[in-house]
Amino acid sequence: MANIFIVSVTNNEAIYNQAIANNPNLANCQIIKYDNSQENLAIPVRYNHFIEHQLNGQDGWLVFCHQDFEWLQKPEEVLNDLDKNCVYGPIGVTSKEYSSLHLIFHTYRFRPSIRKKKEFQTLVLGGIFQGFPKKDYPIGKRLSKPTPVDTVDCCCIIVHSSLVRKYGLKFDELFDFHLYTEDFCRAAAQHDIKVMAVQCACRHYSEGKITEDFWKKYDKLLDKYPEDFFLTTCALYTKQAVQRKLRHLSPKWIEAAKSVLSNSR
Repeated sequence: MANIFIVSVTNNEAIYNQAIANNPNLANCQIIKYDNSQENLAIPVRYNHFIEHQLNGQDGWLVFCHQDFEWLQKPEEVLNDLDKNCVYGPIGVTSKEYSSLHLIFHTYRFRPSIRKKKEFQTLVLGGIFQGFPKKDYPIGKRLSKPTPVDTVDCCCIIVHSSLVRKYGLKFDELFDFHLYTEDFCRAAAQHDIKVMAVQCACRHYSEGKITEDFWKKYDKLLDKYPEDFFLTTCALYTKQAVQRKLRHLSPKWIEAAKSVLSNSR
């Protein structure tokens, strides 16, 4: 069985103990805790510290997860059969292009015409539970096999140490508390590494908050990957997200973004 490292940053001991420290499903894993209750360092700083200073040549799966991310099964049941050359997460997002037929009515002719219109559908892939125990609810589409996505949610990202070493992967510390996982995914994609959602039995207690600082980091992420059209779980349907994307996109993606905007809530 491969080594599994559970790496978390915590500022709430009770929640961390409930989700991770006292979780019997993690009995075969190595638990790495970064206490942020006193020195509130950025999460990617902590994650990079583990990669650069604590991994120490060891080989295995690196599971970077929030302090309130609870495994409801043994991680090895999921990870042992995965391809080591991909980046994974229990929930991710992508979009699917499809064509729909529209009737166009004209004032100057009796019969309407039929036109094809390209549209995009948002897909949240990987079924997890959201919320505290006994108050949780399912989100995402359950999967029978790992499935490609644009990005995975920052509640949990999984990558093998061999892939980190091969490509020098690390977290961009510019994204201190927002979108550091999404950036990791897009950086990996620049090396033609697939990003995949994988079905896990798990629960994420909190829903997170979209703050003004989030939007500032979102703009930074778009600036960093101007040729990419990608979605994130934290800004799935908001028109504000797509409107911001329009300001950063190259011309070939503008029509696609407009389609998402017209169909978003």
